[in-house]
Amino acid sequence: VLLPFGELLPLVCADSELFVYNPLRVVDALDGERSKVVRFSSGRVMDIRQYVLRSEAIRGVHAFKIPEMTRGSLLVSSAVVEAVKNADLRGTEFERVWADDAGSCQ
Repeated sequence: VLLPFGELLPLVCADSELFVYNPLRVVDALDGERSKVVRFSSGRVMDIRQYVLRSEAIRGVHAFKIPEMTRGSLLVSSAVVEAVKNADLRGTEFERVWADDAGSCQ
């Protein structure tokens, strides 16, 4: 589910087999007028308190970042959340930040 949108990079660890996911997809999906966005005085985005995403921009995309927050959290679809739960992976937390009729992002 994740590989079409980024890469898994191995971490060197003697005790466990660990990987980090590096997202490569940046999608201009944030509806800036309907979202609750906190900005610096320069106009740059400091925080997003409530996400409203454009469904058509993320249809079929399961892992992405948005241009306003490329150093922020990774957004993933509910399909990714289900895949992680089904694989019993540890060390990952999800928080629902947006949902519509087509799906949700965590």
